[in-house]
Amino acid sequence: MVTLIGRHMPSPADSLVLRQSSIDDGGDWLEECLRIGDLQSALLTRLIGEGRQSIARSAGVNALAAFRAALHLLATGDPRRDNVMSRLRACADTLLRHGEPLAEFVTLPGIDRAALRACFLPASRLSARAPVVICIGDEDEPLELMLSRVAPAMIAKGMALLLVEMSEVADAPGLQHAGLITAEMRVGDCIDYLASRRDVDAERIAVWGDGLAAAIATRAAVAEARVCAAVCDGGLWDALRVGAGVAWLSGGDEVVARPGDTVRRVRLAQRIRCPFLVVASERNVASVQEAVALQADCVCLGIAMDLEVPGVNAAPRDIVDAMMRSEARVADWLSMRLGGMASDRAQTDTQQVLAGQS
Repeated sequence: MVTLIGRHMPSPADSLVLRQSSIDDGGDWLEECLRIGDLQSALLTRLIGEGRQSIARSAGVNALAAFRAALHLLATGDPRRDNVMSRLRACADTLLRHGEPLAEFVTLPGIDRAALRACFLPASRLSARAPVVICIGDEDEPLELMLSRVAPAMIAKGMALLLVEMSEVADAPGLQHAGLITAEMRVGDCIDYLASRRDVDAERIAVWGDGLAAAIATRAAVAEARVCAAVCDGGLWDALRVGAGVAWLSGGDEVVARPGDTVRRVRLAQRIRCPFLVVASERNVASVQEAVALQADCVCLGIAMDLEVPGVNAAPRDIVDAMMRSEARVADWLSMRLGGMASDRAQTDTQQVLAGQS
């Protein structure tokens, strides 16, 4: 049995009452996710209309988590995905433009003059100079979907967020390996922007890349001394790409271990200047086996690498639950590395929203 936490209407004292919606093995979990998402999205709109933005933010985060869970339960070609994505986009737009604190949409110029769309979410108003996490989206991950991934885990950690779309940059012409080189430069542009803000602690900036963007996060951590923590792939994508090329040229099988595998695997990891966390999830290119091998190599070399391996079971509801728990642990890791300033109340609230109970 999996439990998804939803919320009802607030009391006159502006306190939200947790409702625990349990779905047994015979229930329709997809419909339950959508129901809770719609409920929370409506609550978000109502509270904003009543001028209670501080409470509305929690409702919006709940709705995003529910809609994202619903998307995860649908196959890639399922026609219902468009409808769910539309609901998620509408909720995210309302939260970003009317929540508290207000998000700021920015366009960052850079060395190649390509526009870079980003969204800055300030930390709590109680935070003077907050640490910040640069969240890099995958090539098929718009800002709204990225927000649904990181907000439930990060929103109560006392850290600001800069959500960055890299899809257009990855397609920029004119440079060899433009998808990686340009993206590394653009992370530097992001840091320049953050360093200019009075509400950001420029000495506490982390980068978090998911999916294929994890490789961008690795290269940014290598290139940028101002990155003090990274959630990335540790160079595994680069090592796999080089290994596959070597195998193709030699006519061999890249799966077979070779004496040079360890050298290739740690080539970038050795150059990362900050502590880093590798997440071996289904969204990332590297397998759990490869990530574990990288960690073993890093331990031998004294490299500060941590590893997050979500515990995934066969049932879809268990996969979603494991995914959210894993993202919460990533947020905890970032908070520990950056010194987040979450209040006990806010941290407890987010944990209750995210964690399924069995």
